[in-house]
Amino acid sequence: MSLSKKIFRRFAAAQWIELAIALFVLGGLIAYNIAREHQRVEAVERDRLATQARVISRNLEFQLKGANQALLGVLEELREQSLLHHKVDTQHLRLLANAMPGIRAISVFDNQGNLISSNYPEFVGQNFSHREYFTTVKEHPSRETLYISKPFKGLNGRYLINVTRMVPDKAGGFAGIVTATLNPEYFTTLLTSVLYAPDVESSLAHGDGLLFIVEPAREGHAAQESRMIAQRIVQSGLLKMDKSLDVTVSRDTEAIFESWRHTSLIEIGFFLLFTIFSVSFLYIYQKHQRRYEQLATASALALERSEKLFRSTYDSAAIGMALLNLGGRFIKANQALCNIVGYTEEELCQKTFAEITHPDDLEANRSLMRELVAGACVNYQMEKRYFHKDGRIIWILLTGSATHDSRNEVLYFVVQIQDINEQKALQEKLKTQAFQDYLTGLPNRRHFMEQAAIELARVARYGGELSLLMVDVDNFKKVNDTYGHQTGDRVLQKLGEVSKAILRDVDLIGRIGGEEFAILLPETDGEKAREVAERLRVAIAHESLILEMGVPLQFTVSIGVATIADHAINLDTFLARADTALYHAKTTGRNKISLAH
Repeated sequence: MSLSKKIFRRFAAAQWIELAIALFVLGGLIAYNIAREHQRVEAVERDRLATQARVISRNLEFQLKGANQALLGVLEELREQSLLHHKVDTQHLRLLANAMPGIRAISVFDNQGNLISSNYPEFVGQNFSHREYFTTVKEHPSRETLYISKPFKGLNGRYLINVTRMVPDKAGGFAGIVTATLNPEYFTTLLTSVLYAPDVESSLAHGDGLLFIVEPAREGHAAQESRMIAQRIVQSGLLKMDKSLDVTVSRDTEAIFESWRHTSLIEIGFFLLFTIFSVSFLYIYQKHQRRYEQLATASALALERSEKLFRSTYDSAAIGMALLNLGGRFIKANQALCNIVGYTEEELCQKTFAEITHPDDLEANRSLMRELVAGACVNYQMEKRYFHKDGRIIWILLTGSATHDSRNEVLYFVVQIQDINEQKALQEKLKTQAFQDYLTGLPNRRHFMEQAAIELARVARYGGELSLLMVDVDNFKKVNDTYGHQTGDRVLQKLGEVSKAILRDVDLIGRIGGEEFAILLPETDGEKAREVAERLRVAIAHESLILEMGVPLQFTVSIGVATIADHAINLDTFLARADTALYHAKTTGRNKISLAH
């Protein structure tokens, strides 16, 4: 191995090691940044959820303290009235409940569970001894305890929680209860107020685990859903609550880290793209360095072979090829081009391209050559006409390009020429067939409909008279069945010939199907249209075809006539009116004219 190759390999290896170290460090920094951002997002979200839970918890503690004070006030009033011998004033209870947005009702029950006072007087007298908030206090009486009931369904169907205190008798025993029903609408509003994102969920549950309120109300979570949760237990030591209320605020972890995932994927994606780019660039760079000498030698060899191939291809090409100087004179022409234009190469080299180009195509050709010289295009293609040596015009497809020197100046033009005479003839034939009926030479249905629509639009815009004739050969099927389809074709051709002889140049006739023809008469009212139809009917009736053996054949037509009375009419309606009139003519005797009404 040569010294230069050893040095190159060592240098290349060092480059790969440096790149690997740089990518490793960059990848480590990106991974560290992604992990740190994850921790930051998690910490921020946990703190935010905890804050929302704390807001709800403090609000609930405030409400429970207020409810407790209200219950103590009612108890004091009961003691002043010798316990339960007198009812508490309903208006007073209503004022207490209305003063506290978190309380829906305040009620007093005797030791049998009978409701004796309430801000809802309609329920007074009913017995509620079966309710858990009553039985719990009765079974475990304590004058210091604030009882928190389990959620229960009220008379209106809503789930409620009661905050209750025992009413003691003179001996300190159980004499009844005074209870405050928490207002679920207030707590729903409270829980909703902390929903700062669509996926946030807040809930309030009893200490025994029974759920009271969930906002927003959902059927349930997906089986694989993971949530970040912040919880607070509402149980004030000063109130001596028998049960706690549990506040929960949570978020879907997928939503929490969605932005983090998006940013992380972008960073990872950029890192991967940078890695791919760096590795690819270094690989290509080193490969280029290794092959520089080989490519230089190979390029010189390839150029020599290319020139030989061009000379061989040029001489034996199936399409015409030629070189022209900047003045447009032929420098060289292959045999295929000579065959196309009929000149020998020597004859062509004494001419310019302008001398054999049709005058109508000359300026366009020169304009494209000027663009080529100016560098506005690298090549051009055009269809043009040449004059053959025998004088006839031939269509060719010409592709032109230019050869430049080292200063990018044009040396000469290279043109490729293909004979497209047959293609042009076929195009013209197809173009004619697209709008002409092959049998009669008249416009076909498509072409007639297009022209009729244009004429109808003109009349609708500028006004004027317009009439339409629908012409049908009488007993045409019988002609075909009796004399054969060739005779039927001759009948249709004769009808077309007679019609064209009678009609004006501005009139439009077309074969729109089978033996049916349509004729559009511009600037023609109903009476004039009837006269034209009658002349046509009579002329056809007097015509005859000479069949084999000299037998004459005469035929007749029925004609329906329609004239525009409403310029807003559409083409389909116009045709339908004329067709209806034609049908009337055929069903009432044939060989006659019928006017549309």
